[in-house]
Amino acid sequence: ASVLSGGAPLAGWSPVADADGARLANGWPAGAVLAADAREWPVEIKGVRAGGALLNRSRFPALHGDGLDTPNWLFAQAWSVPGNASAPGRHAAWIGIDGAKLRPPPTARADPLSALLGAYTHVLGCGEADVNSQLTKVVAVRNGSATAPPSALPSALPVPPSAAAQDGPALQVLFRNTFTVHQRFFLENVGWALSPGHFFHDEAAGVLYAWPADAAQRAALMGGEAVVPVLDRLVDLNGSSHVVVSNLTFADTTYYADGFWDGPAMQPSDAAVRLSYCHDVTVEACNFLASCGGHAVAVGNASRDCAIVGNLVDGVGQGGVVLYGKDSATPLPPNPKRGTAGGNNSQPRRVNVAHNVMQDLGRVLVHVAGVALRSASGCVVAHNRVQRCPRYGLQADSFYTTQNSLDNVFEFNILADTNRLTTDTGAIEMLGSGNPGLCGNGSAGWFTNNTVRFNNISHTVGSSSSDGSHVCVHGAGGPPGSCRGLVWGVYLDGGMSGATVHGNVIGATLHGAVFDNAGGNNSITNNVFVGGAGSSVLMNFGTAGGPANPDPVSGVVPSRDIAGSTVKRNIFYFGAGMGADGGVAGRAAAVASMVPWQDEELKNNGSNFNLFFAEEFDAAAVPLFPGGRNLTSWRAGKAPPSLLRCADGARASLVLSEDCSWAWELRADGDEAGVRLAPSAATVAARPFAAGVVVSIDCEGDWAHCSDPAGARTRVCMDAPHGALPVRNQAWSLGADATLRQLGGGACLQVCVRGGDVGGCNGKAGSILQLAACTGADNQRWSLGNGTALRPLGSASKGLCASPPPQAPFSSGADEHSIVADPLFVNPLRGDFRVAAGSPALKLGFEPIPPIEAPTARCAGGVSCLAMALRAVSTSGRSSDVLQM
Repeated sequence: ASVLSGGAPLAGWSPVADADGARLANGWPAGAVLAADAREWPVEIKGVRAGGALLNRSRFPALHGDGLDTPNWLFAQAWSVPGNASAPGRHAAWIGIDGAKLRPPPTARADPLSALLGAYTHVLGCGEADVNSQLTKVVAVRNGSATAPPSALPSALPVPPSAAAQDGPALQVLFRNTFTVHQRFFLENVGWALSPGHFFHDEAAGVLYAWPADAAQRAALMGGEAVVPVLDRLVDLNGSSHVVVSNLTFADTTYYADGFWDGPAMQPSDAAVRLSYCHDVTVEACNFLASCGGHAVAVGNASRDCAIVGNLVDGVGQGGVVLYGKDSATPLPPNPKRGTAGGNNSQPRRVNVAHNVMQDLGRVLVHVAGVALRSASGCVVAHNRVQRCPRYGLQADSFYTTQNSLDNVFEFNILADTNRLTTDTGAIEMLGSGNPGLCGNGSAGWFTNNTVRFNNISHTVGSSSSDGSHVCVHGAGGPPGSCRGLVWGVYLDGGMSGATVHGNVIGATLHGAVFDNAGGNNSITNNVFVGGAGSSVLMNFGTAGGPANPDPVSGVVPSRDIAGSTVKRNIFYFGAGMGADGGVAGRAAAVASMVPWQDEELKNNGSNFNLFFAEEFDAAAVPLFPGGRNLTSWRAGKAPPSLLRCADGARASLVLSEDCSWAWELRADGDEAGVRLAPSAATVAARPFAAGVVVSIDCEGDWAHCSDPAGARTRVCMDAPHGALPVRNQAWSLGADATLRQLGGGACLQVCVRGGDVGGCNGKAGSILQLAACTGADNQRWSLGNGTALRPLGSASKGLCASPPPQAPFSSGADEHSIVADPLFVNPLRGDFRVAAGSPALKLGFEPIPPIEAPTARCAGGVSCLAMALRAVSTSGRSSDVLQM
């Protein structure tokens, strides 16, 4: 009685006959696959449960290992047509596929490409590489210029001549945004990819096929224990008050989200339990199991004073708990592209999410969190254990000014093994999209009053793919330079302001323990940051929020005292495995920046009373701070000259300068033999920081941009030489017509003149260099000898030369009272980062962090929660027996 199932039995299973057409077409072994008539089934079949075992939808490539690395993926080929990101609703796109990678069983008779009609593509990277995902049905296939069979759904995107010329196979899908060429994806519901423990739904024939993994699954199917989800929700409370939902097990729900900007939360929000316009409703001691296709709980539509407490969420298709809504009405117009409207006073408030275990989330869709606030205010998320997630552990997002997540507290949570499938992410993410001066929906700007305190964060993974061949998992698995390491423990992104990060123990990740980007007035205090060999950056900054966000009315740039952040009384600890040269080799950084350092990142005297220590190198001597500075020079505010690189963003673009002392040469070098444009030996001798770089083209996140002969959406900047990549973005040729052609796409280097008298684009000093279609125009002609300046021949730029942009000098220092000393942790090798009574950190004002505790589940480490819960219900009648508090 305590199990609520949203499924219905599907009976009538029988072995597929040896002469069955589907078996022969797909190459299934004789006698292995069972079939059931599903012609009358009311919804599309997206899940099958056989007793206590879950069968997954067939996929290709087959799941390999933990599902993260390269063998699990295909890659969108160069002849893909990603579609139109600005088009409303769904629009047609073509995903180019490497036909040689399609490997059906050798006995399969069906054409492997044509058989993908009706399958699903699950693309990682919608709108931005490696971030969102979208699960989209294949409505047509083509091989070269021939489209067959025609789409049965509305799609009007022809095959462009440039794509047809590639003669590459492709899958047509109806997207709601766009994907990135070379981005990874896999296929679902593929007949010839059916394997043990999986099912395949042939919608056209109305037959469900299943290949049992073992005798127990086969007996369950044949014995009438097959359950297929029908409902997408099991408890739907609307306008309810003083209700307790307790001691129930939820199973067998379907889902309707496809992944990108879905529904009212603007990310997937299907759920087994939904609360709308509720007050004082509690969901406690329940199990949400792997046969649930959506979230466990969704709370929206002005619900107040509710609680989600003491539940187990295991293996569900989306996330754990999602809260969604908007602030009170504002004059801002709706945004039809995102399907959003102005504020409507619908956001949840004062919701308590505590003492839950959430693990192995995102089985169906990956852009989810253990707990997501999109948006909600006055909520407490405490004492939860969130582990093994494809993206965030905890999330609180604001979209100024209609959706502001304010006054929330994330505390005493244990987060491990998060962000397994995505990048540009954090175990805890707080986003402030828009101008921080507008946060609070009319109240004081630069202050969301969100708090992240006393959490334990470890092993934030991060996966990315950018070269069309490899997937990097935690910075490894791809060629040098191809891994995107945009992963942090706490990610304060895009204008998040007025947040407090206090008393946390954070294992650093690929780019830092904490990232403070484009916002400010954040307080990062009393934390323990733990770095190691593969996670050597601790406090990381992006663009300074003040200069990036002038007052929307007056245009005045907020001062450092308003927009700068504070970093005080933290312990910066570099553990074992880095070696004596850990800092000298540039692998370690206590404070770093993704862009050239700006003093506006910090308030005046904003970084102080911190403790720095490294087990294997001298943290006082090595350069752990921006600009290659050690602690002494960081305090003094001085730094040696340095060079902006492509990763530093738009400000790294090469410019015209009156300084013609930069000399260049075309030289043979590595994979770009004979064509790299690099600083000359004399220039490097005068500027040692210019060693080891060449003129490169930044593709702005998509290799196709560098292949574009028009040169659109690229930047000309300096970078380290790389090995073979999908395009030759570091290859140049000086033609007889004096044009300097970039060989990756054939565009030409030119001086930007499109801005008329606008500085930076008027052909005068400070104008950027860019790529454009080769026309031989006056601003595309250059003079370059071996070891000479690169001079434009255009009449508007006489006397000027090409050079990297100047970098602003550093000014005020920091950390006047910070020290280098052993913090005297109790047992750092075992993860015990309590400080002993005599720790020098205590003299700096560091306060001991209280115990961080959260429940655990008995069903972990390979024990099936689904089987265990159903067994517990059948014997004791208490589903809560699965959760150990």
